Amino acid sequence: MRRSSSCSPRTLATGDVARVDLCDHCGIFVVHVGPVSMRVERGALESLAATIAEAQRLLADGASDEDDSRAELTLVPAWAPRGRA
Repeated sequence: MRRSSSCSPRTLATGDVARVDLCDHCGIFVVHVGPVSMRVERGALESLAATIAEAQRLLADGASDEDDSRAELTLVPAWAPRGRA
């Protein structure tokens, strides 16, 4: 996965917390979630989307209510002082 100096990503999708860009030149996707950005190839993007869709399906089926022992994921902005997320 190599970025070229002629890369100019265009936005494919934007949501409340995420955005997905695509560079038509090199074919790399850039997934932005809050302050985090990941550069991924198409197969990795498709796998990530499938994983998120599976999590959504399990949540819709009530899986999260059955297992309260799982730790919750909390995204803390980089600018938040410790202990104040």
